[in-house]
Amino acid sequence: MQEVNHQLRAPSVGEVMAYLQTNDISTPRFMVLRILENTDGATISEIATQLKLTLGSASQLIDRLEQEGYVSRQDDSEDRRIRRIFLLEKGRAVVKDIQAILLTSLQHQLAKLPHETITALLTIFTETRRLLRKEAL
Repeated sequence: MQEVNHQLRAPSVGEVMAYLQTNDISTPRFMVLRILENTDGATISEIATQLKLTLGSASQLIDRLEQEGYVSRQDDSEDRRIRRIFLLEKGRAVVKDIQAILLTSLQHQLAKLPHETITALLTIFTETRRLLRKEAL
């Protein structure tokens, strides 16, 4: 599965890296944006844990993203000691642009496969997901 995933994503890596470089966004800072896209309002501690970084390193990434208008820090409404990080529109646009690059590349790669192969893959992945979810309950 890893090899297939690699083959499907490999062509887009250069495009993604070029986009990030053009927009002066490091890979770790982009990873923060991705985390916030899925968990808007996360704390620095939560972000640091997901990225396996120290609090100080995560805080520096967030400082730069905040200075450049990608994220904002806000006090937690129930606990003033907690600051939550929220994705701003500029940050959402970056995540959306990268997702579009990845989707276009994936579509291009899948277009190389016969229709029957794609249908079989969808069937296998759907059934695998269903069984794994059932087992997790």
